Amino acid sequence: MKQKTITVVGAGIAGLAAAYDLQRAGYDVNVLEKSTWAGGRMANFRQGRMVLETGASYIFNFYGEMMDLIKELGVEKTLIEIPYHSVQVVRPDGAHTFSYGSNAFKLLFNPALSFRSKCRLPAVLLELFMARSGIDPDFVETAAGYDDADMETYLTRKVGRDFVDGFAAPVFRTLWAWEPHEFTKAYFLAFLAHTMWCRTYTFANGIGFLTKTLAENVNLHLNAEVKHIRKDADGWTVDYKENENEKTMRSDIIVCACEAFHVPGLIDDLTPEQQRFFGEVRYSQAMALHYLLKGELEPKFTAYSQDYPGPLGSISQIPGGLSGLTDSPARLWVTLRPAYVKKNVSERGENLDELTRPHVKKLYPNLDDDLLEVHTQYEGLHLNLAYPGYIKKVRDFLKGQEQSDRDIYFCGDYLGHPHSGGACATGRKVARQIMYK
Repeated sequence: MKQKTITVVGAGIAGLAAAYDLQRAGYDVNVLEKSTWAGGRMANFRQGRMVLETGASYIFNFYGEMMDLIKELGVEKTLIEIPYHSVQVVRPDGAHTFSYGSNAFKLLFNPALSFRSKCRLPAVLLELFMARSGIDPDFVETAAGYDDADMETYLTRKVGRDFVDGFAAPVFRTLWAWEPHEFTKAYFLAFLAHTMWCRTYTFANGIGFLTKTLAENVNLHLNAEVKHIRKDADGWTVDYKENENEKTMRSDIIVCACEAFHVPGLIDDLTPEQQRFFGEVRYSQAMALHYLLKGELEPKFTAYSQDYPGPLGSISQIPGGLSGLTDSPARLWVTLRPAYVKKNVSERGENLDELTRPHVKKLYPNLDDDLLEVHTQYEGLHLNLAYPGYIKKVRDFLKGQEQSDRDIYFCGDYLGHPHSGGACATGRKVARQIMYK
């Protein structure tokens, strides 16, 4: 049989994982990536003295597909385990600390939680244990049965408002830029069910080591922006611009691994169901600001409750040498509240430092004297939003993709758990669908 040609659009972890598996299976695979580097939101590169991560910071051991891929590549010995650190949540009436990762039962003894909420908390812990066995941490559609309410409504009714404001909301607001009413309880259960008692890793050379390794093992075209994908009787034609040169590529199969909001503008041959689904995918705008400092810092993660005055979402003290990169200085990692970002941050985030520094100096008065460099992240730092009802839509979309005889496939974090492990899993799943079709 004629060797089939495949074009993968996008060199994030989903596209690279799909391309790697397909190329090993004997397909003729080309990966087109519009950026000058590979990895998407799972990469890192130097910017001054900063090793800047483009999104993902950690790998959890429940990322089953990703952990299998790491072993297949033979790079598991480069993993570094990161210990859990407690979260300090600051409220107008004081601060309290807790850790979801080490032992969720300790929340029952936390003085910041009311007696009534402590009495009701075991019901949620029981549901988390049930979710742990019923939800695949790689494939978010397995949580569709829980997708019937937002997290705020669910936890307020199940436990109490103090648990939402003081424990759940600050974590998701900081790490995902999601407010508690914006995302489904299904994701809360899916993620927390597996982070309890899990282990956390990164790579000795930074989180982007995995995508860099994959990129070295596939036929990758960088600075190659896809402009149009069209179907005809003989297959697919991909029009793209590589290093300012207009080019065309013919393929039997397309794997679309770019962000969902790009898809409708690239592909003419979408079904009405696909068009409707891509119109319903949403993203949240995240941001991060890093102040590199002289000297050293003790690790500390502080988040702020919803009713705490001011724009700060969180501020973390990160020691130097994080991720095994010994020449990386200590830094303050700061986030702003999502609502404040939407209202006050300019389109590309150029004013982040101007808005943030006065508030950081109240907490770290010697900031100007100790400051080495400032680095901001805003443009392109967005995450798929698992809003209420969305996971059911993902389940239905994936059923259609699995049952279809079409020769175009889609993968990415918006079709898995909205983290790097979920994105990787969707890429490997698409590769298997193509191989065993």
